[in-house]
Amino acid sequence: MTLLKRLESAGDQVIAAIRFAQDLIVELAQAVVSPVARRVPELPVPDALRPPRPRAVAEVAFGLAERLAQSQKEFTLRLLEAFDPNGNRTKSRPVKAA
Repeated sequence: MTLLKRLESAGDQVIAAIRFAQDLIVELAQAVVSPVARRVPELPVPDALRPPRPRAVAEVAFGLAERLAQSQKEFTLRLLEAFDPNGNRTKSRPVKAA
């Protein structure tokens, strides 16, 4: 297994562990918040004073982060191509004999 494959596999394992923990946290939040939220009355607030919903804020923020990450990826790949215009990423250059 190559180094990059091992790195990718380790990354997948980390992400799986994080998702497992996140699922537990969401289940806990649902178990605690749902019963409490049903008992709290909703107060009338004019639309002009209502803040945006947290989910909408998260969607906008993560959308921006995704576009930024994509832009950075494209920039990095273009920059790497500029430093290696012939695509000689794995080829070694022949050494001239003296």
